[in-house]
Amino acid sequence: MKNLMPFVLFFLGLTFVNANANPFDNEMRAKIAVLQNGGQSERARAAEALGYMRAYKAENALIAALSDDVAEVRRSAALSLAWCGSRVALKPLLQKLDDTDWTVRQSAGTALENLTGMAFLFDALSNPAVRKQAVTQWENWINALPDKKIPDDVLQLLRSSDHCKAARGLRAAGALGLNAATVKLLTETLETWKKNSNEEDSDAKIRVQTALRALGRSDVSEAFPVLCDFLRNPQWTRYAADALGDFGGDDAAAVLMGVFPQHARQLTDENLSGERISKAAAT
Repeated sequence: MKNLMPFVLFFLGLTFVNANANPFDNEMRAKIAVLQNGGQSERARAAEALGYMRAYKAENALIAALSDDVAEVRRSAALSLAWCGSRVALKPLLQKLDDTDWTVRQSAGTALENLTGMAFLFDALSNPAVRKQAVTQWENWINALPDKKIPDDVLQLLRSSDHCKAARGLRAAGALGLNAATVKLLTETLETWKKNSNEEDSDAKIRVQTALRALGRSDVSEAFPVLCDFLRNPQWTRYAADALGDFGGDDAAAVLMGVFPQHARQLTDENLSGERISKAAAT
């Protein structure tokens, strides 16, 4: 991880210091332009790329792409919204459960599961009557979603001792929008791992990484000190740095650049050669 941190922190620092030359946003805007004006295959690849980038600001462009004439583009847009979407994308995705292409229907169902934490059964290849039952279930849940609050069934997932269930709840909370109260709850669920140094605890990794990402995409000031705490633990530094990059702002930039020396090292021909020799001997 230390080998990667200098590059991660350096580019995050550039993002904050010179917003007009932000390489991430420049790349996002270029992908959105292709999504809107490119050829068929280009639009599909652009939609997919925005998902890989977790380009949250591209949500509206991806929602618009759900109406593209080409099923491949609609499918890629739906799957990318699984990572970039918020509660704003729920109803547009709900409409795509009735898309004429079954792969788009299934992708929309997958996106809804990812954004809400719910696991309502939806089979895109089942007959229309069966699909209608599932669509109604999703429709009822979305319509009952409280404004600017996390619903109780997502909070229940957050409190689960099962890491995978908790990760579903954490991912949904990040997408649906955190507030100060849910940040506090989320922080309490992470307390056990704040000082954890057991890198073999792979089960906890999904919980912590998902939680940090949810905090990073929030606009809640209470999330900032939590991310800073995890930044100080070498086991979680990489994920906390990534989340602080999403969180943004001068304070986040200052913290990131402050820890830069702790994770950087001088790259020389000598130690690079040594690494190659060690890797070769290991194989």
